[in-house]
Amino acid sequence: LVISAKKTLLETNPVSIVGVATQPVWAKNTTREDGLEVDNGFDMVKQGHADIKFWIIDQKIDFLLVKTHFTLDSKTLPYKTIIDWWAKLCNANNMLLYTSFADSSMGTKGWQSPDEMALQWAACNDLEGWNGGFFHSLQNR
Repeated sequence: LVISAKKTLLETNPVSIVGVATQPVWAKNTTREDGLEVDNGFDMVKQGHADIKFWIIDQKIDFLLVKTHFTLDSKTLPYKTIIDWWAKLCNANNMLLYTSFADSSMGTKGWQSPDEMALQWAACNDLEGWNGGFFHSLQNR
């Protein structure tokens, strides 16, 4: 679907760029040997039937937006583990990498730290190959 949509779009506008937003876990290491070492999270290969890593390596998309909607101290989805894994993959394949920040979660259970977003941005900013971030919502709490 993504590949055919990109082809159609490029026929209409050859300078268009096409990207996808993905859940944070491409595959767990229990699904694929080179998967992420995490205990939780939606597995895009096994559960989503979408091999985002292949799309990146094969240049089927032009950019990737990873939904990093969890905290820095998450035990089930370690923030740095996730962003480091995607940054390494995208950087090795000259793929633009963006992250999505769960700003609408600020102030909710587990998101009480007032500097969570700033610390997440700083962690991403330290990555080679990170191109910027998107805010998930403009909702006020």
